[in-house]
Amino acid sequence: EEKLKLWRKLGGGDLERVLASGAVALLDAQWIIRHAEAGGVLNHRQALPNEAFLSLADLVEATNEYEDYLPVAALSCPWLTKDHPDPRGAN
Repeated sequence: EEKLKLWRKLGGGDLERVLASGAVALLDAQWIIRHAEAGGVLNHRQALPNEAFLSLADLVEATNEYEDYLPVAALSCPWLTKDHPDPRGAN
């Protein structure tokens, strides 16, 4: 309850509707690192496993009372080919 209040105080409430709609899905940075270290290449969203994504509950839990920002970062990059965003895993 307290973490949810903090999440919303920091602006997280503005993300709740878009996250619930499924229009946006947030990747777990720790999953990305493990995937890259294992030699994996990020694929398009629909091909990623469920464990690659964070739920709203995960985000609320990660909200820290000692920081004044949300545990969310945005990254966007263009697709390098029409079939795959980064076929060699270079980015």
